[in-house]
Amino acid sequence: MLVLLLLVIVSCQTVTYTKEIDKKKSIYYLYTHEQVDGLTKQRKLLLQKVKKKLLANNKRLPTDSKILLDLAQISFLLGEYQDSIDYCRKILKLDIDSTQARVIMAKNFLKQKNYHLVKIIIDQLGDHDQIEVANLKAQTAIAEENYREAFGVLKGALSKHSDSTVLLMNLGLICLKFKQLVQARDYCIILEIKNPDYVSSWQERAYKRTGSSVEEMKVGEQTALAMRLPGDDYSSLPWHGEVNVALVMDFANKIVEKGTCDFPSDLSRISSSQILRIMRLDGKMAAGILFGDVPVRIAHYDADDQVASNVVAKGLYTILADSFINHIQAASERRGATVDGNSTSLKEHQPYPPKLLREILANAVAHALYQRWHGEIIVDIYLDRVTVRNNASLEAEVFAEQWFSQQTLTTNKLLMEVLRTAGITDELGTGKANVFRLAMENGKEEPIITFLKTNYFAKWQITVYNGQRHEHIGKLLNKLSSS
Repeated sequence: MLVLLLLVIVSCQTVTYTKEIDKKKSIYYLYTHEQVDGLTKQRKLLLQKVKKKLLANNKRLPTDSKILLDLAQISFLLGEYQDSIDYCRKILKLDIDSTQARVIMAKNFLKQKNYHLVKIIIDQLGDHDQIEVANLKAQTAIAEENYREAFGVLKGALSKHSDSTVLLMNLGLICLKFKQLVQARDYCIILEIKNPDYVSSWQERAYKRTGSSVEEMKVGEQTALAMRLPGDDYSSLPWHGEVNVALVMDFANKIVEKGTCDFPSDLSRISSSQILRIMRLDGKMAAGILFGDVPVRIAHYDADDQVASNVVAKGLYTILADSFINHIQAASERRGATVDGNSTSLKEHQPYPPKLLREILANAVAHALYQRWHGEIIVDIYLDRVTVRNNASLEAEVFAEQWFSQQTLTTNKLLMEVLRTAGITDELGTGKANVFRLAMENGKEEPIITFLKTNYFAKWQITVYNGQRHEHIGKLLNKLSSS
């Protein structure tokens, strides 16, 4: 949905909702009316309080023109047009030459669609307050659907008062009404606003409107709303930044091997930006996640489970590349006990099935809640196990122990599709089942998932083990799958 918004707002529409309740159902009525400055419920209450004080003062000083003028203006803003007209008449009895009272009275008649009386007042004003007179003439012409006359009146007034914001804005409004955008730019600044379909922030804060007040949203409210918004996909949001060219090219080679995208066999002929465009990732958050500035912390631990090294890499494809899988294998204990029936032997073996590692890493990248500190993905590499952690939504708890469920929850649909295209993940929702199956087929201990809830989001953690190899488990699974 596109909305044209004027930078300088002098008048706008106010929408007021009223609710009537009968015995069976609630009926909502929508009333639309124009006010000078967009009257909100909060502002209306404030104006009513001010009017109450002015009425008290008016009892003490019934002939004070300033108090009466304020009452006339406030009554007009509140939509109490007849009261406003009555106050203007009182002012004119005290001061027959009051231009302000006549202008306010004319505005009231305009709201009441009494154009004949508006024109009489315009004639009475003569050369007084030429900007207000021009605006009244133009508004009357617009109300009578004589737009050409309204445009001519305002343009004529602008030739004498070129610095009038009100005249410029009203000329812009007329141009916009007839979709004359090029001409409208001569009188106002036009902004094009697109509904983002996601929770947007102002200076890193998101706000909500409750009734007539605007409040800052809590973190949990932001997350919950982000999950509910239709078509919300965090990974498809706009992103601008530098990408790691080496990561992009490595990713493209992976896709060429898979044969799932229309890339030339010789990737040296195309640039990284062309690759991103072909993949529909150019300017998308998914590109920033995989190849940009989204960080991942990689920690190595020694035999005593003490931190031996701790580095931060940027671009999450770093942990999905074959080189990183090989890095984990090389950093893990390669000699371990193998249990086959009643015998135990010490053998050299591959620490982890490569696909198992890729599944747990891809699961973290695909499902991380990037709205909270870039997803906070951490890879802890021990000699006998690997733990991968990431931020997740509270709703993800339901999947923590459902190893064989193919249900899933993600706000990164584009990212998931890209990972499937590269063959890094299988079909949506099969990741957990694959991890469990691969661990059992290779005689590894059962993977452990930990789900830690905080106030507003959660920490998802999965650990896979490189310990004893139970040959009988793998043999049993092979028999079951072949039967």
